Amino acid sequence: MKKFSLLIIILLSIFTTNLFSQSCTPYTINMFDSFGDGWNGNDLTFTDSTGNIFFSTTLSSGSVGSDSVCLPTGCFIVECDGGSWQFEVSWDIIDSSGNIVLSGGAPYSGNIGTCVFGCTDPNALNYNPLAHINFGFCSYGCILSDTSESFENGQGITWVSDPNNTVDWTNQTGGTSSFNTGPSGAFDGSYYMYTESSVPGQNSEAIMYVSCIDPTQWSQLSLVFAYHMYGATMGTLSIDVSPDSGTTWIEEWTLSGDQGDQWYQTFVDLSAYTNDIAVRVQAETGTSFTSDMAVDLLQFMELPSVGCTNPLADNYDSTAVIDDGSCYFSNCTQLTLNMYDSWGDGWNGNDFVMTSSNGTTFFTTTLSSGSFGTSSVCVPYDCYTITCNGGSWQGEVSWDLVDSNGIVLLSGGAPYTGSLCLPVILGCTNPLADNFDSTATIDDGSCFYGCIEVDTAESFENGQGLTWMLDPGNTVDWTNRTGGTPSFNTGPSGAFDGSYYMYTEASFGGNNSEAIMYVPCVDPSQWTQLAFVFAYHMYGATMGTLSIDVSPDSGTTWIEEWTLSGDQGDQWFEGIVDLSAYTSNISVRVQAETGTSFASDICIDLLRFIEAPAFGCTNPLAANYDSTATFDDGSCYYGCIETDTSESFESGLGITWQMDPNNDIDWTNRFGGTSSPQTGPSGAFDGSYYMYTEASGNGNGYPNMEAIMYVECVDPTQWTELSLAFAYHMYGATMGTLSIEVSPDSGTTWIQEWSLSGNQGNQWYETYIDLSAYTSNISVRIKGVTGNSFRSDMAVDLVRFTEYPAFGCTDPFADNYDSTATIDDGSCTYLGCTDPYALNYCSYCNVNDSLSCLYYACKTVGYTEDFESNNFAIVGWTYTSGSEAAVTLNNSNAIADTVSLQFEGGTNNNWGSYITESQAFSNTEHISSASLCLDLSNNSLTDTITLSFETDMFSSFLTTPFAWLRIKVDGNVISDSYGNTSYNNTNLPYTFGGNTQLSYDLSAYAGSSHYITFESVNKYGSSANNPTTLNYVWIDNVNISLPLINGCTDSTALNFNPAAQVDDGSCYYDIFGCTDSTALNYDPLATADDGSCIYPIYGCTDPLALNYSSTANVDDGSCIYCSYGCTDSLAFNYDSLATCDDGSCVPFVYGCMDSTAINYFPGANTDDGSCIYAGCTDSTALNYNPLATIDDSSCVLPVYGCTDSTAQNYNPLANVDDGSCIAGIFGCTDSTALNFYSGATFNDGSCIYAGCTDPLALNYDSLAALDDGSCIYCVYGCMDSLALNYDSSATCDDGSCQYLSNCTSPKPDGLFVYDLIDTRAKIGWNNMNDSSCMVWKYFVRYREVGTQNWTTKSAGVGNGLCNFGLNTVSKQLLNLNPSTNYEFKMKAFYCNGTSSNYSSAVQFTTKDPCPDMTNLTATTFNGNQSKVRFDWDTTGSYTFARILLRVDTAGSAWQTAGGFGVYYPTLFVNKFGLQPGESYRAQGRTFCDSNITAYRSPTWTTPIFWTQPGGSRLAGGVSIADLSVYPNPTRDIFNINFVSDEIQDLQIRILNVLGNIIYKENKQQFIGEFVKQVDLNKFGKGIYFLEIETDRGIINKKLILH
Repeated sequence: MKKFSLLIIILLSIFTTNLFSQSCTPYTINMFDSFGDGWNGNDLTFTDSTGNIFFSTTLSSGSVGSDSVCLPTGCFIVECDGGSWQFEVSWDIIDSSGNIVLSGGAPYSGNIGTCVFGCTDPNALNYNPLAHINFGFCSYGCILSDTSESFENGQGITWVSDPNNTVDWTNQTGGTSSFNTGPSGAFDGSYYMYTESSVPGQNSEAIMYVSCIDPTQWSQLSLVFAYHMYGATMGTLSIDVSPDSGTTWIEEWTLSGDQGDQWYQTFVDLSAYTNDIAVRVQAETGTSFTSDMAVDLLQFMELPSVGCTNPLADNYDSTAVIDDGSCYFSNCTQLTLNMYDSWGDGWNGNDFVMTSSNGTTFFTTTLSSGSFGTSSVCVPYDCYTITCNGGSWQGEVSWDLVDSNGIVLLSGGAPYTGSLCLPVILGCTNPLADNFDSTATIDDGSCFYGCIEVDTAESFENGQGLTWMLDPGNTVDWTNRTGGTPSFNTGPSGAFDGSYYMYTEASFGGNNSEAIMYVPCVDPSQWTQLAFVFAYHMYGATMGTLSIDVSPDSGTTWIEEWTLSGDQGDQWFEGIVDLSAYTSNISVRVQAETGTSFASDICIDLLRFIEAPAFGCTNPLAANYDSTATFDDGSCYYGCIETDTSESFESGLGITWQMDPNNDIDWTNRFGGTSSPQTGPSGAFDGSYYMYTEASGNGNGYPNMEAIMYVECVDPTQWTELSLAFAYHMYGATMGTLSIEVSPDSGTTWIQEWSLSGNQGNQWYETYIDLSAYTSNISVRIKGVTGNSFRSDMAVDLVRFTEYPAFGCTDPFADNYDSTATIDDGSCTYLGCTDPYALNYCSYCNVNDSLSCLYYACKTVGYTEDFESNNFAIVGWTYTSGSEAAVTLNNSNAIADTVSLQFEGGTNNNWGSYITESQAFSNTEHISSASLCLDLSNNSLTDTITLSFETDMFSSFLTTPFAWLRIKVDGNVISDSYGNTSYNNTNLPYTFGGNTQLSYDLSAYAGSSHYITFESVNKYGSSANNPTTLNYVWIDNVNISLPLINGCTDSTALNFNPAAQVDDGSCYYDIFGCTDSTALNYDPLATADDGSCIYPIYGCTDPLALNYSSTANVDDGSCIYCSYGCTDSLAFNYDSLATCDDGSCVPFVYGCMDSTAINYFPGANTDDGSCIYAGCTDSTALNYNPLATIDDSSCVLPVYGCTDSTAQNYNPLANVDDGSCIAGIFGCTDSTALNFYSGATFNDGSCIYAGCTDPLALNYDSLAALDDGSCIYCVYGCMDSLALNYDSSATCDDGSCQYLSNCTSPKPDGLFVYDLIDTRAKIGWNNMNDSSCMVWKYFVRYREVGTQNWTTKSAGVGNGLCNFGLNTVSKQLLNLNPSTNYEFKMKAFYCNGTSSNYSSAVQFTTKDPCPDMTNLTATTFNGNQSKVRFDWDTTGSYTFARILLRVDTAGSAWQTAGGFGVYYPTLFVNKFGLQPGESYRAQGRTFCDSNITAYRSPTWTTPIFWTQPGGSRLAGGVSIADLSVYPNPTRDIFNINFVSDEIQDLQIRILNVLGNIIYKENKQQFIGEFVKQVDLNKFGKGIYFLEIETDRGIINKKLILH
């Protein structure tokens, strides 16, 4: 069959060759893929002129491929498209001479062959039916009148795209797909046309044209159009005219380059042309995606009038249609807008817009790129609305608007909305000031509030306050702030007093700047000794100068009274300036000069004018405490230390230790890690805080900067042996020196007692310094000297003065245990067997006791082991394993029989990426081994000794070596029969359907004993608690043997070999059977007759036959069989062919068999003609029955007459129509109808009635077609004459009737309380309505138990009609006091005018207040810049806490950390998915009931503020981060993780190589971490593509499915 198929193929090939050899052109197609994985679904197709695909090919895999095609004469369209990764695709088509006739990539569209070019549009006037490819201009007739195209329905029919465009004009609404280019919307309507310049649209040409316009139809023809050209690499837009139908083109208008993010309108004068012309709009895109240009509202019209179209201009022209830029303003203010971007990539689509009072946009601009830019404009006098909005990354945007005098009129960021009125009038705008100027539009800082004459304090809790003013000449202003400042390593973490303070922001151009805040007048004569007291914070490597100046002449001259420069550390200090020397009015200013970088934020707080304080020591714990002192002067002295002391720095430096005022840098109190990478600790040694030296900043923190803290006095005589114990941490590549020094003479001389230099690694150490040699008072200091870079942050913690400890071995299990030792000095010794091959090997022993070692007996040649004993003691092997490994005899994963030797790993701790054997086996933590002793002393070197065994490996990671095996002899690695020294799960030669057999030659070890070790290293094991990440190595059927003798080992075989050890299958035996060829069971293969021959006996062998023979074994065809049936000839069912009666005979039964007869006999099987029928026997009747023999009186006799019910003479009794009918007269026969027709004989339904047609009327008539005004309507009231309020005029009862009632006005009962919280209670009661009493309203009164006055509230009022009564049965009591006992009563008012008494009081107690959340903090992580941890305290227990956070920009959306809430007693929560570098605020609150969220702490906490570390953004602005897909490749499941940095719509999809979507998920308004497992097990192996579409683009990742 295969040969036949091959013949057909050969014949077809010959036929095909002959068919085209004379009429086609051969081509070779070379295909290339730059990545090397084929064309990923792209196809190269050749389509003929009829639209049929003639040929198609692709590169299915690899980097290079080729194909061939022979094309007949004609035109073919060549296209390459349809797949993904198109930029990897390229190809060329080569003719038989080797010439490249066509080449391209993907996507591509072109042509090859003999093609006719022309207009291919059948709608065109010049349609060419022979044309294959559209070329030139399709003509649709000449435009003869005004036309306007706004592209609301696509391109329209007037304008046509040039078929030779390299990129087409695209119809669009909204913004284009790229950022920082293109408009955000249309100029007119909703749609416009634009050029998409993303790949491959850059450096491309787009043309759309009108083929014919007749200029003579206008007086002065023009083309008016709107254009938008925004983008850093903007190309060129031009308007061209052709007077000769497209042969030549004349450029009439052109513009190139970025014109900003706005639409412009212009016109082109075409009045010079007097004959028909063609007009085209041509765009040439730029060099990148930021060159999307757009056009809109293209109009052919009379030449418009041009002029100034701005109504605010002096030369405004109301007739002008197009603004020609000629507007001028005699009254305008010159303004300069300074624009800043903190990231340095421009404003990302945000625009600054000034809109005049008439709604006209006067000015708009943006920062296209970079970190700074300016724009100037002269703005006419008017009031303007100012906005800055419209783009992304708004937190990076800031600006200020400055007039010609340098005065900042407005400043802000994005989003922003404000107003500005011009001209500017400077003055004091505060109505509270003495010099308030009602005409001023801009406050110039001149407000004056009178002289200060009493103690004042300003803590800046409400901003700058009224007392202090900002100098309008500041180059940077003092800023009100809570929390930390935005920059790291500078500024405080919070206020000195309250929550707010003032600071100078040294970032964004704020360095090397001056900030002044002043009080214009203070009267010193109102104090005995005036002093100015203030708190200051000056932390930062490039800190500037803070000074306090006084002016005695209202600011003409200034006297510096106090000044301080440089970094003072991360803490607040209080300063005091004595102003008692001044006797007349003075001005006081606080002046800050920032440093050379952002790390110079200066802060002040709690500024006070008060009496000069009394100086002294204010600490009651100090030896020289002065109770009269009001200001601490640093003189506190705490006496000599005489008892054990311990300082863990949890509250700062403490009172024992002091900072040396002459330090180059100070020791700094710290929580968590230090601010620099690869130096300093990650946390404290003891508690949460420690002291460290901040080594950042060349010339500030390093090199060789000295930090000293000291204890002034210690009395060594109070201890037997005094020691200084402390913990230290010295981690950093350029670590300096830490030393302990002692002074016996109060600091005159210092003796070094301990010193350590250099990097000690990233860990804490503890040590003791012996100070017992000193016998009189000493001073002790800790001195740190930084190294030569910032990586020398050293730290100390838990510093103690204590007895010198006793050193020795403190382990009770050690052989040299010292019970008197208090500090272990590492001297412990452990005696034991240290031989790893011994049974009692001691892994922790450090002294070998070789006599104690015990060993298993050695094995000899011929040894086999199948491990079925499941007991290492029986097996006689020793085994060892590292801390992340295990070796076991395992009966659940056996690879042979029921038990195998199993090696496995642990967790992924300390596992690296291992490629080589030496790398893998260097990880001792993951190594496990099993060893046996082999005695070869009785073997010679001539023996061939072989070690063989079965093995198998398992790993979830097929392509990564995670499981390894090798064999050692006496600790040396040996090679197997393949020459390999080791195997892993990626290279073990698997045997299909079984285990791998490995063998090793041990011949070289004959003559002595040796240890054979099976050694394995594995990454994961069962201890990892993850069944998908296990690694195993199994060993079984170990055999150590000499070469074996092959042969037949069966003693019953004819060729049995008693010396054979291995049966080779050669055994042969006697074959027993029947050897007689005449027998039925003759066996020609039998060699020995076994007496089993069977001989033939002939006869019938069928047991069913009548003549069956039980002795016959050969059937001779003589069998005779029965034919069953009824054999009785007298029976009803007699069967003449039956030979054996089967008992089925049935007798004849005679009778009537017609079921319609009155004597029908259902038991009869033979009809005897006796049937009798009943019916009409009268032959004249209509229902005469000729078969009836008995008349049943059913005869119907004919009645003749007219049977038509519409006829005039209709006879309803007639059953036979006699043709006498007289036609009826149709009409309305109802005499009450408006159209009654007395002559009508048949009612045809046409009657028309008059009546009330209003459905709301009482007498509404549904049959009435005409309203006769008779409608009667309800008069509502009580219609019962027995009622008290009977209304005789009422026509409709409204249920309001009132009666003399039997109502006894019962008091409300069943009172109860529910949903009780601290300030609120809900009360309930029974419904008091019944048949005799209807409730009108309820009152409730309540009070605190033990008080006199009741509070009375309405508990519900009905509608007053009382037809149903009031059914309200609950009321909520608000504004109660927590933890308070209340009582309440109820009273009912009834519809009969009576009321009940108040009910008995019911008591309840409100719950305790829900405790406040306190000390809310936010901790960020440099290792995860999108994570923050919140911690807090509480004043009591609650149910759950809720943390709200948002970006620190007004209007930003709030998020929650921890979902619904964090349940008590957990006092922390992590939040992920935050934006690196973004500033945030957060607040917290506690809730005491999950079901009643109103039961909560009184208020939210004061907001906390922080900035996330980092701030990187992905290239292109794609707003997701940390994309991870693993494992990849995989057999089934891909884990997809990423973080969305901002709220956005996402689509996650997976495509196959054909571009078909096989998985899709949409996420609306998503932010945070995305985690998903996608199982592709049901799809075929191959390459797939993950696409994540965000607001800013698409991220692609290739997936490989094994």
